[in-house]
Amino acid sequence: SIPFANSHPKKPFARSIIQAPLLVRGISKGLDIVYSPIGRSRFRSSLGVPEHLCNPDETKILIVSFGGQVFQKPTSSRESSTEHLKLILLRIPDGPRVSTIPPCSDALSIMDTPSRCYSAPPVIKPEPSPMFDNLCVMLIKTESCFKNNVTYSHLDTLVPSVSDNAVDDFYTRLLPDSSWIAIVCGVSKWGQNGADEKPPDMFFVAPKYVYMPDLTAVGDVLLGILGYGTVSECADSCTPFVYVARPLFVEEHGLKLLLAREGVGIELSRVAYETGDWASAVEEAWSLGRNAKAEMRRKGRLGVDVNKRDKEGMLLARQVTEWVRVWQDS
Repeated sequence: SIPFANSHPKKPFARSIIQAPLLVRGISKGLDIVYSPIGRSRFRSSLGVPEHLCNPDETKILIVSFGGQVFQKPTSSRESSTEHLKLILLRIPDGPRVSTIPPCSDALSIMDTPSRCYSAPPVIKPEPSPMFDNLCVMLIKTESCFKNNVTYSHLDTLVPSVSDNAVDDFYTRLLPDSSWIAIVCGVSKWGQNGADEKPPDMFFVAPKYVYMPDLTAVGDVLLGILGYGTVSECADSCTPFVYVARPLFVEEHGLKLLLAREGVGIELSRVAYETGDWASAVEEAWSLGRNAKAEMRRKGRLGVDVNKRDKEGMLLARQVTEWVRVWQDS
């Protein structure tokens, strides 16, 4: 063999790997943390949850959070929430759809635009899902939605009317049973312009200033999209996580491993999320993580390991600074 000179100088010391702890935002510190009965009651009251729903032994909380995704209130030009909700129930999923592919001449006319370059791959600009828009309406209830029957003459050949039971069943697909309430994050200000614009009785809107680690700790299950911040906070508080996958998200594999090792993760398809089929996944996640959640609340109430993450972070900081010092002195 022909000996080749080593073109790379020998490193002064071997490469080292520092095992990092879970880096996560902790809950608010103080005399009445959210794990204490007083702190929990005070925090729930700040969310608008009535006192009779603040007993964790009787009421379970689903946190609905999608990392800044905003649920927009339907515009005033749309039909009332009652009519729109009933139209959702009357919609035929397998019915014929109008093609969204533009004619050839139209496609050629827009090839050279700021967002399209000739002979280049098209820019992916997904349109808002109509089912997601339906979800926004689904989270709004009016009294007539449960009291009035609306009949549409142009739909009489399909279904004469939709009963109140069908509407009620539509809502029960969101939560497992009546012992659950939902705290929804990122919702527009409802109920400001009229008394009818309110979320359902068991749904509450989190204020903009809410501190998510505290909210996650109070919740029994969280529904959201995969992201390190949400996953780490769920793992730290032992809150089961029902997640909607993110296409082509490179961190997804690692986050799923983190959930499998330090928490509970149940995947919910995007279709199931947008159509409101949450209840079964929420129930499964809660069943798998309820014991760990109860133990975390017991420790938090007793003040056990409250400063654990702070100590781990300080230890990591000392390890990193020592590693830098050794590298500079070598």
